Amino acid sequence: MWVGIQVLLHSVEPTILEKAARHPALEIDAIADLNPSPIQPLKINADGLSPLPITFDQAVNRMQSAGNIYCEGDGSFVVCGNQIADAKNQHTLWIGRDAKRGKILPTADWRFAAPDSPHDSNSKVVWRIEGNLVDGSEHLNHVQMIGFAPVPVWREFLKIFASERAEKDLPCVFQLQQFGIFLDVDDVLNAAS
Repeated sequence: MWVGIQVLLHSVEPTILEKAARHPALEIDAIADLNPSPIQPLKINADGLSPLPITFDQAVNRMQSAGNIYCEGDGSFVVCGNQIADAKNQHTLWIGRDAKRGKILPTADWRFAAPDSPHDSNSKVVWRIEGNLVDGSEHLNHVQMIGFAPVPVWREFLKIFASERAEKDLPCVFQLQQFGIFLDVDDVLNAAS
């Protein structure tokens, strides 16, 4: 399955995530292809968010050394590729704005929807993730992201923002600003797997 998003990526202290109450499953247009959605928004106050466990410079360096990610020194980035469309990736979990309008995210022509019906074995779907790194005082504050990609691509991409020492990693949440809600990143990716 594919995931299309327009979100902010934040870290949150594990204790806050564990104690966070959950709203009923989403019933808004943020998720178009799963009905009813297994994803329950988290009741988290913005003051419960934490900076990501790496610095702005570390994130830029990791992106620039990844080889397939174009990242400017100001923190703007883009990565794209393509994948064969088959029965395993013919549905898309949309998280963000205007999910039902043509099943594409707003702006630009490069965002092709994942196939809704089987295609021949040569059919490729273009994916792309772009955004901006937002610096904090000592660590990366958050990441603005918009994109459309297969779940394995998202999982690999999000590793960029992990601590070099796993014990220092914090759980991450997606913030959907336009809806005023937070979603556990693992919940989103697991729902789309």
